[in-house]
Amino acid sequence: VYTAPPYAFTSKPSTINVLEGEDASIVCAVQGKPEYFPMLWLNESFVIGMNKMLYDTKDRVTLDGTRDGNIDIFTLSITNIELLDEGDFECQLPGRFKLRQKHSLIVNIPPQITSDPDAQSSFDREIGEDILLECPATGKPEPVVTWKRLDNFPIQRQETVEGQSLFLSNLTEFENGKYICFASNGFGQDKTREFEINVNFEPKVMTPSNWVHTGPGHSVRLECTFSGNPSVQSIWQYEGDDINVN
Repeated sequence: VYTAPPYAFTSKPSTINVLEGEDASIVCAVQGKPEYFPMLWLNESFVIGMNKMLYDTKDRVTLDGTRDGNIDIFTLSITNIELLDEGDFECQLPGRFKLRQKHSLIVNIPPQITSDPDAQSSFDREIGEDILLECPATGKPEPVVTWKRLDNFPIQRQETVEGQSLFLSNLTEFENGKYICFASNGFGQDKTREFEINVNFEPKVMTPSNWVHTGPGHSVRLECTFSGNPSVQSIWQYEGDDINVN
């Protein structure tokens, strides 16, 4: 014949997400517990304390207990959380019914871009060459790294690219510009790093028309658009002679 225990947990099992370096508290509350019954705390199946007494000598861990009516509230607190603190914690009432409740502590680490901040970030290339930009990132959970252009143009026909490296092949003048990588894992602030690509290419001249019709005594406007990298110096000539254009 099943006999229900005369006491029960009023707290619920939980999963606690915390950033490395922050503090965390785990609470187990029991209603109707006999005063002489101890509350055991376990970490990964090892007993670390009882009631307010801590067996572990870690100065970052404390145990506390209070009573509110017929409800006993037990708290395990950890300060300055480290990755090694991650795991399952269990509060347990020994005796005939041996009630237990598990809480999971998950330690998260904000993203970091691990490349040397003084590493090269501006690159010169020629038309048709390739380039590899790298944005190594760490964190927990593993960060997602995305790439964009600062001018919001697509990256070789892609709005965004994911991955800790960006490979651009067969460069053209359209790859000229600034690029940025974002490292994000949902915890802390995103980390970013900027790059600049300078693709050298021969000067180009574009005109609305090669012919302009006018007449004697009329003014005329001639237009030429120049492009090139490095920047183009323009010179106007008339029948082989340079013209001073202000």
